[in-house]
Amino acid sequence: MSVAKKTYRLPVSGTTVTYELERKQVKNINMRVRRDGSIHISVPSKVSSGQVEAFLREREDWLLGAMERVTQRTKSHPDLPELALGDSLPYLGSHIRLVFQPLSGTASSGRQGRFDFDREAGVLTCSLPDPSDAGWRQAGIEAFERVETRQAVIQFLDKHFPAFARRGIPYPKSIRFKRMTSRHGSCTAQNGSLNFNSRLCEYPLPFIEYVVVHELCHFLHQDHSPAFYREVAAILPDYREREKLGEQ
Repeated sequence: MSVAKKTYRLPVSGTTVTYELERKQVKNINMRVRRDGSIHISVPSKVSSGQVEAFLREREDWLLGAMERVTQRTKSHPDLPELALGDSLPYLGSHIRLVFQPLSGTASSGRQGRFDFDREAGVLTCSLPDPSDAGWRQAGIEAFERVETRQAVIQFLDKHFPAFARRGIPYPKSIRFKRMTSRHGSCTAQNGSLNFNSRLCEYPLPFIEYVVVHELCHFLHQDHSPAFYREVAAILPDYREREKLGEQ
C-alpha cells in the first residue's frame, strides 16, 4: 500500500486540484472529498496514472460540486469544527457533518431528541437531552437515517411498482425499516412484506434504487436465478454497475 500527493488540472473548469492517491486492495477506483476539503482517491495497485486522470475527467462535475458544498458548509457553520468534534456520517455516497448539542428548554431523560438537516451545507444537527451520551447520539443518528431511507425507498417504490401492479402483484402489505447487519433488504412474497436496512441512505441513490427493484423482483421469483436477474435487467439494464456501489 502506498500514498502519494498528486495534482491535476480539470479540463472543463481549469481548476487545479491536489489529491491524495492511495494504492491498496480495492476492486474499483473510489474518490472521497473529506470534510476538511481534502480529496482522497483509492485505486487498485495496477491502475495507471492515466486511468486515474480519466476518472477525474469523467467526474469533474461531481468533484466540483462536492468541493463547493464543503465551502458552503464552512460559510454556513463557521463554528462547526468546535461543535462537531470531527464527527461525520456517510450519506448518499458522500459524507455529512454531525453536530450534537443540548436540547433547548427543560430536558428530561424521557424526552425525545430532535434533528435538523441543513441539506445544502451537508450538516446534521442533533439536539439531545444529553449530547455527550453515546446512546443518545446513536439514537439521533438512527432516527435520521430511518427518515431519509424511508423517503428514498418510497420514492423508488412509487416509480417502479406500477410495472409490477400491471402483472397482478398487489402493493406490499408491510414495508418496514430496521438496522440490518449483513443485508440491504428482504422480501417475503408469501405475506407481501418488504424490509429495508434503515442505513440504506448511506449509499448512493442509484444503489438504493437497485435494492428496491431487486426486492420487488422477488415477488416474481423467490430466488436469484437467471430468470430473476432478467427481470432486474429489464428495469435497470445497468444493475451490475449499481450493485458495485454497495461494495464501496
